[in-house]
Amino acid sequence: GQDLLQVLRTQLAGSAGAVRVLGKSDAFGCGRVHGGEARWPLTFAATGRARHYSIVMMGFLTGRAYDGQRQRMVDRQIRRRGISDERVLEAMRRVPRHAFVPESQSDAAYADCALPIGFGATISQPYIVALMTEALRAGPALRVLEVGTGSGYQAAVLASCGCRVYTVERVPELHERAAHLLRSTGFSEVRLRLGDGSRGWPEEAPFDRIIVTAAAAAVPPALQDQLVEEGLLVAPIGDDSLQIVRCYRKQGEEFEAEDLEGARFVPLIQDEDDGMTT
Repeated sequence: GQDLLQVLRTQLAGSAGAVRVLGKSDAFGCGRVHGGEARWPLTFAATGRARHYSIVMMGFLTGRAYDGQRQRMVDRQIRRRGISDERVLEAMRRVPRHAFVPESQSDAAYADCALPIGFGATISQPYIVALMTEALRAGPALRVLEVGTGSGYQAAVLASCGCRVYTVERVPELHERAAHLLRSTGFSEVRLRLGDGSRGWPEEAPFDRIIVTAAAAAVPPALQDQLVEEGLLVAPIGDDSLQIVRCYRKQGEEFEAEDLEGARFVPLIQDEDDGMTT
């Protein structure tokens, strides 16, 4: 039984659908696979000692099919809108977005929209993920702080670009789920912390780049302080009715700002709002 389970885990990684394991004549196990994570353990009956097995897949979407969806996502949603950084495009092709959405949303994983992931949070539209990643000029060995882990998808894209990623999430359930998903998709090097992201991660500061994945009226002071000189910070700035994704460059005590794109993000929850850069 355990040897068979290991084979299934290996063979079905990155796939989604329902699975039934059959003996010579009896169905003796069943489970689901979603986003590279099998819903194990399968429950075996006494016939689990059968020597010959079959695997029946119902409505099964393989990792290869998802590869095609990722390529179309990059070509039609991202490259056509002007994203040209090949490192970012390759990361968007490589990271299995379907692994980071709830199973109920898996059919829409590569759609041109944000998706709910529970607890009032969303996984951002693919284009917005690519836009913010390109604006950061993400690259190898850069230390990047992410405020708002959410699903873990943005952290995975940054890690795929070669960044050393530190990510903070204040919702325990999202933090735990993202930690599991990042490990299961091969991004175990991402550092995660449970806490108030508006305070940054002082013990690991300073950072070359900071990305904020929730909207605030202005950049929290702690994040300003934790960015290196000439470092870049990308964040959605505004209220519920109007938000702009803005890229800041730190120059001494000043921050040079560039507006990138209108967007809609969930609000950044923070304890303090004074002394901010707008």
